[in-house]
Amino acid sequence: MVQPNVINITNDGSKIGGIVGAAAVIIRDDTVLHQSKYRLHNRSLNSQAEQVAILRALEQIQNLLLAENAEKIIVVNRDTKVTLDPLHN
Repeated sequence: MVQPNVINITNDGSKIGGIVGAAAVIIRDDTVLHQSKYRLHNRSLNSQAEQVAILRALEQIQNLLLAENAEKIIVVNRDTKVTLDPLHN
């Protein structure tokens, strides 16, 4: 069951052959609201790419014109705890 007013961010970062990239998808009610991808400096770490994807997705959520003024819950779906630990500060 999909909960109303829950916005999901799914993201990933990768570093392959010196190329570093990040991507994020924002989903609400099984509808993709926004997709984005970013290229980072080749000296960036994989964890930095993942953090950039989360940050940019949160910024994009602020820019989306969501009709309801109701409180929203944002869920960041990650496959590694290392990425989220530094973001708690």
